[in-house]
Formats: sequence, C-alpha cells, structure tokens
Amino acid sequence: LINEWRSKRKDDEKDNSFHPKGLRYETDQGDMVRSKSEMIIANSLYQRRDEIVYDYEYELELRVGKNVIIIHPDFRILILKTGRIVYWEHVGMLDDPTYANEFVTKVNTYVNNGFVPGRDVIFTYEPSDNPIDTRVIKRMIAELCSE
Repeated sequence: LINEWRSKRKDDEKDNSFHPKGLRYETDQGDMVRSKSEMIIANSLYQRRDEIVYDYEYELELRVGKNVIIIHPDFRILILKTGRIVYWEHVGMLDDPTYANEFVTKVNTYVNNGFVPGRDVIFTYEPSDNPIDTRVIKRMIAELCSE
C-alpha cells in the first residue's frame, strides 16, 4: 500500500520542492520546511509513523469550471489502517488579506471538488496573535489514526 501510494508521485515531487526557497526548519525526519508550524505538524505526523505516512505538497489536480488547476496541499497523509488519503492545509498568514482571500478561494475549490473539510482535508489556522497549539495538532492526528 505504501509503495503504491508513493509511486504515484513524480520523482521531483518526493520532497518539499514546490517552493524550495525558504526551507529553513529541519523536521525530526530530516526534511526541510518553511515554517515552524509546518515543522510542528510534520514532527507530530512523524511521531505516528506506525499508523500514517505523509509527504509534502503533493500535486493535486482540481477542477475550477471547465479548467483543471493544480494546487499543493502542505501535506498528503495516508492512513495505513484504512488506506484513506487526507490532505492538510495550514493557513499561517491569516493577517495578510490577500493570503486570506486566496485561502477562501482554495477552500471553495476543495468543496466544489467533493472534498469535505475535516474529513478529506484538514485546515489549521494561525493568525499572528494566536500561535499554533501542538496539543490541538496532536489531537487532530490522533483522531485520524483512530478511524
């Protein structure tokens, strides 16, 4: 199951290379990510590596009207017990109006393509005055693993 899941990626997508600039935080697994929050999420996912497998910024094709667009969720997660795939989007710049508006468009695109927030795609949010809570992240991952 894991090999089949990983084989669906192109060779140049196997690492966090969609936005290679700014990869400055090292995860427990030795991967480089852009933000402390991505590092916290990656480390929390890695702690459950017997139950899930994950990778970064998978190319996901979605439809917008008659067009196909490619988006890059922060994480793609395979739940080993069920074989289900879940995507994770962390929204870390909610204070930036342009970023926030683009994110709303992205959420609508997911929903219009049949993804159910909280089931098929997980969203975490982080405005500057309310940093990410590692307990919440770990609880969300525990819920995924308990399916």
